[in-house]
Amino acid sequence: MITRSETLTGPADAIVTGGIVVKASQVHIRGLTVVGGENGITVDGVRDVVVNGTRIRGAQLDGIHVRRATVTLRNCRVDSGANPWAQGIDISYAFDKEMSMVKGCVVTGGREGIVTHFVNAMLVENRVEGTSLRGIAMTEMSMGGVERNHVSGALGVGIYCGDHSMCTVQKNRVVADFLPTVSFQPNFTIEQTATGDAATSTGPGGTGLGSGGTGSGTGTTNTGTTSGGGGFRN
Repeated sequence: MITRSETLTGPADAIVTGGIVVKASQVHIRGLTVVGGENGITVDGVRDVVVNGTRIRGAQLDGIHVRRATVTLRNCRVDSGANPWAQGIDISYAFDKEMSMVKGCVVTGGREGIVTHFVNAMLVENRVEGTSLRGIAMTEMSMGGVERNHVSGALGVGIYCGDHSMCTVQKNRVVADFLPTVSFQPNFTIEQTATGDAATSTGPGGTGLGSGGTGSGTGTTNTGTTSGGGGFRN
């Protein structure tokens, strides 16, 4: 457990087993590999925590578990394997705090890749692969952006914005052999690219569902049209 502001650093072959718990603000974790634990890294009730270039694998629940805290996660790798209950990164319940950032991380396996609940967050340039439910999800009145991410192989929805969240979703790439790939409830702006059996959709708001070809979706919040077999799903 980290209980004071400090920097914990080491090479990728330096292994920490059983997880890391951060209980102090202004902590930096760089490098290292974290193996096992209920959560790989837990950040609870603090601010300005930075995790950079760290690898997490084999956590029982969340690879990175953030509660009532603000974090910057960069270039991390989270591998949940075939664990049906695991989530890669979960940032929750900090809507009254500053925005958190997840950028350049690679998340594989598990139930959900990157998920937020009731927070301000930017999810940028991440890669999420092989989740059994959703690739990226902003839920429970979260606010922020999902930009330039690559989601592939999600068995459920590739990118989801719902539960009264307000999301800007743009320039992402969702790759799958099946639909749905992108799902929204009200209050979103979309400029989206999906490949595989899905098509291309651009526009603020709108609903539609299709496969193959190239399509576009336009309209006001929660209404819209699609053509060319492309679209997104509400």
